[in-house]
Order: sequence, then structure tokens, then C-alpha cells
Amino acid sequence: MLEHAAADDEYEVRLVVDGDHRCAISVTNAGNGFDASDLVGKMPDASSPRGRGVAIMRAVMDQVEFRSEPETGTIVLLVKQLAVHENSPFARPRPSA
Repeated sequence: MLEHAAADDEYEVRLVVDGDHRCAISVTNAGNGFDASDLVGKMPDASSPRGRGVAIMRAVMDQVEFRSEPETGTIVLLVKQLAVHENSPFARPRPSA
């Protein structure tokens, strides 16, 4: 199980798929936030139940950004470049030329 924020924090998740090439997910948290630069290259002790979320995000996404904004909270932006294969179930039907 992964936890995001504190149990009573409110957050909003948005997903935008830009054409066939890019998926962007933003998570806005109204909580206190944290300094993500403190976590670069660090992993928690193997017995710790917390602290792996940022490392997992950086491992599976192409771009990860953290911003803190007054009155808004912390915004996490996750971007993944998409590669949809022509014959996959997710390929969009294309008009014939």
C-alpha cells in the first residue's frame, strides 16, 4: 500500500493525455508539503513502511516535478511519454488516407 499525504489532507488528481504521445498527471495537495530535493538518491531503511513514493515516481515516469505554492499547497507533476503500438488495443482508429 502506498500512502499519499496525511490522512486528513485533501488533494486533487488530474490526468491529461496529449494526443498519442504524452500523459501528464498532477496531484495538488492542500497539506504542508515537503522539500523533495532532500529525497534525491535516498531510500528508507528496508524495514520502513514509508518513504518510497518519490523514488517509485522517479523510476517509472519520464519527468517528475514538485512545486509548493502559497494558498494552493504542493503540486506534483508526473509526465510519461507514450508509445502506442499500431496494433495494440489502445491504438486509435485512424482515417484512411
